Amino acid sequence: MKFLVVDDDFVSRSKMEAIVENLGEYKSAESGKVAITLFQTSLNNNKPFDIITLDIDMPDMNGTKVLLKIREIENSHNIAEENQVKILMVTSHSDKKHLVKCLESGCNDYIVKPFDIKTVRKKIENPTLESGRYKSKEFMEHVSVKEIEEKPDKIKTLIVDDDFISRSKMEAIMEGYGECVAAENGKEAIGLFQTSLKSNKPFDIIFLDITMPDMDGT
Repeated sequence: MKFLVVDDDFVSRSKMEAIVENLGEYKSAESGKVAITLFQTSLNNNKPFDIITLDIDMPDMNGTKVLLKIREIENSHNIAEENQVKILMVTSHSDKKHLVKCLESGCNDYIVKPFDIKTVRKKIENPTLESGRYKSKEFMEHVSVKEIEEKPDKIKTLIVDDDFISRSKMEAIMEGYGECVAAENGKEAIGLFQTSLKSNKPFDIIFLDITMPDMDGT
């Protein structure tokens, strides 16, 4: 699959990249205008994207406007609805009013922030994503408050890495498996580990970078 990740927030964009890079090829855009250019280029080169994850709240051009422009471009190319790119809107708004507004603008589904690897993969691998778009009534029934709010903890992870991007990507992967805590250096990691023992809430797994400046992983 070929993905286009659109988000002006660096951390959210990096997390989504970390998730989709294991599912196929991807490109990223930090603004709506760049996203539209990349999308248009992909069509011109006969290498269209399969899925777009599109953030709603962007300063230059919000996600809804980008979505409408993409559908306009597809219609100008006479691309049938069933063959159009699948668009997952990424939003911090979990109420049905905002989600239905996205649907009515032509999206296929939604992802609520903060997202994790399990949530994103579930959306991408959902068979209904390939069958077209929900109609308003169907979508209202599909949206589940339980799905949005319930994320039971399973394992507790400590991620130790001085590199911001590597740390963010590992967080994106592990957040779907339970509670995730991050440290940017060895000394901070030791402090967090000792605190977890004293509070009788120990970590189950620690991901420890070897090459750190103040105190290496060894």
